[in-house]
Order: sequence, then structure tokens, then C-alpha cells
Amino acid sequence: MVNNNPVSYLLLYLIIEPYAV
Repeated sequence: MVNNNPVSYLLLYLIIEPYAV
């Protein structure tokens, strides 16, 4: 994820968020 794509951050959030709770 070299580019600052909002979609990339969104995917990361969706993947990590359940575990970060």
C-alpha cells in the first residue's frame, strides 16, 4: 500500500477494527 488510497485505509480499518476493540 504505497499510495495513500482512502480505499486502502478503509479496507485496513474493516479488517483491523473488529480485532482492535
